[in-house]
Amino acid sequence: MNSLNPTMTTLRKVKIRPIMPLSDSTEIDLEAIECIPQGPDCNVIDDSELGIDVIEVTGEKSSMIFPTNGCKYPYLVLHVKNMSRFMSLELVLLDNTNKLRTFRLSNRRTTAVIEPQTCDLPLDIGDGWQYLCIDLNDMLYRSYGTGLKTCREIVICGSCRASKIFFQDDLYADIELPPFLRVIT
Repeated sequence: MNSLNPTMTTLRKVKIRPIMPLSDSTEIDLEAIECIPQGPDCNVIDDSELGIDVIEVTGEKSSMIFPTNGCKYPYLVLHVKNMSRFMSLELVLLDNTNKLRTFRLSNRRTTAVIEPQTCDLPLDIGDGWQYLCIDLNDMLYRSYGTGLKTCREIVICGSCRASKIFFQDDLYADIELPPFLRVIT
């Protein structure tokens, strides 16, 4: 709150790094968003529920790789649709000890398995469109006792849709984000 006027709130400068979509006017284009489709079933489709183009990955053999160019923001935000099938996210992180750590979050897992370089975690999300905000620093600290240096890549596998993927430096309310990254429009 502002000390001069207690009813006036101070606006924060929002620090974000969109992976997709890139801006208000950018339609989802597999070449424009710097991603690498793997397998035959990665497409851009019109989602009737959201009324916008989204990326759809279907089938266990298909995935979408998003190189992140070493983003240092600690919160990864995804707006994804679980399609009641196999779904997983893979996050490749460089920690503050300069070790690469791979986190695999999957709705097939029920227990966590932590090994020296990889960590397999359960992903329990409901059906339909879901908003996920993943604290990368917290995951590294709880698994390895280290902190985040950078995120190297995000891989979406299985059967799901994604409408937004971005990093942010702090936890923000939906209204603080630019309109093209809000869940509620």
